[in-house]
Amino acid sequence: MEGLSMAGSKIYIVSDSSGESVRDLVETASEQLKQSFTIERVPYVGDIQEIKDIVSRARVEDSIILSAIILSDLRKTLLYECAASGIKAVDLLQYIIDFLKYDFNGSGQSPVSEEYSRKISAMEYVFLHDDGLKTEELLKADVIIIGVSRTSKTPLCMYLANKGIRAANIPIIPEVKPPEELLMVPPERVIGLTISPDKLFNIRSERIRTMGLESNASYATMERIKKEIQYAESIMDSLGCLKIDVTDRAVEETAQIILDHLKIKNV
Repeated sequence: MEGLSMAGSKIYIVSDSSGESVRDLVETASEQLKQSFTIERVPYVGDIQEIKDIVSRARVEDSIILSAIILSDLRKTLLYECAASGIKAVDLLQYIIDFLKYDFNGSGQSPVSEEYSRKISAMEYVFLHDDGLKTEELLKADVIIIGVSRTSKTPLCMYLANKGIRAANIPIIPEVKPPEELLMVPPERVIGLTISPDKLFNIRSERIRTMGLESNASYATMERIKKEIQYAESIMDSLGCLKIDVTDRAVEETAQIILDHLKIKNV
């Protein structure tokens, strides 16, 4: 692997060749946008286990993955693992294929299916409404996910977006009052994620270890965790929304519960 030390968000460039051209393009885009990223090139990927390891690291680091993989099986595996883990991923090859499919005879029509367009739209919505962003647009969401930090809100929203669902997520923090717009959303479109204190303690402790922070950070103390969970559940109860315990559930499981709920409520 080759790392390029830049402050800010991290991007993995995963390729079954060198991936150098993609890295150069990302660097150029970074300069033009005047934004900094940490770019890690992962060249010559050749097996499924390596892909799973990359996705696992990207999830812990809240990173983005750019797929420059050509081989079909490896590319499909990477995209599946990203979707299952809620990792933001861009399939560069598929993007180019879709672009080249445009009809250049003047009709201006794109052969991209309605379902695919809905997924892209949902993905864009998730990016723009992640972690409490643009709360003034909450009423445009199909579903709003709320919960304390590290309950897999973003991975869940990404997974739902892959099903064409526009999902926003809002972190619930005792020191911060929930946005007023949340009170205007019908309760059947709000989903609260709960988790056991012990499980959250383990998740946050691992997060702190990975980030190289002090192990006694208040973020990961049991006292703080219990306070956050209690406050979050009180907000969920006041809203009258569906609560899902994600302690021992995979993202796919939680997503299916939400999809079934939305279908039953005809949302």
